Amino acid sequence: MATLKSNVKIDNRFGKITRDYDRALQRALADAARAGAQVASAKAQERKQTGKMAEIKVAAVRQGRKGPNVLFASTPFYAAFQEFGTLGNRKRKLKQERRTTPTGEGVPPLRFMGKGRTAARKLLLPLIQRHMGRVR
Repeated sequence: MATLKSNVKIDNRFGKITRDYDRALQRALADAARAGAQVASAKAQERKQTGKMAEIKVAAVRQGRKGPNVLFASTPFYAAFQEFGTLGNRKRKLKQERRTTPTGEGVPPLRFMGKGRTAARKLLLPLIQRHMGRVR
């Protein structure tokens, strides 16, 4: 009596595919952060005396608790004053009730980092799709 034999070979490539997609996502995040930093730098240069505020640094992509993330930042201490404005035009709640300057005086908020973050978010999805297309 003849016996029939068959072999089924399984090639498990899910680990490689996952790694490729993770690398593509990290490249897309890094590209979006660089583009966002350029937009923020251009917006920061609208002020006459920016100093080193327009020199925005992009950090490497890191793995966080909820997934990969990237950071771009302007390191001088006065960048926060330019970003959010000073007491006269500040929109955030103050710790103290008494204001030291009359309302309407001070540095108006430039919101250059917010503009860069918005630009990076708009570019992120097309960049992810472009980098993911190269993986397949």
